[in-house]
Amino acid sequence: MTYGTADYYKPGDYNMICDVSGRKVKASKMKRRWDNAMVHPDHWETRQPQDFVRGVKDDQSVPVSRPAATYDTTIIAPGVPSQANP
Repeated sequence: MTYGTADYYKPGDYNMICDVSGRKVKASKMKRRWDNAMVHPDHWETRQPQDFVRGVKDDQSVPVSRPAATYDTTIIAPGVPSQANP
């Protein structure tokens, strides 16, 4: 498709400026791109498929959970006198 001037009369049509190239084009030839830009068909492109990828939630819970063990032990070091509880 060639870019000639759009300075000719076509009933019901009007001139527009391409958002990419900045050239004057008839409105009937323009296309709206995914980013809402009005462009000449030569500059039209589809949206990147990676824009539609959604993340998957990672379930990090464990299948069986138990509370932490509590140990009630007293360690007595040799040679250290034990203290009496008041």
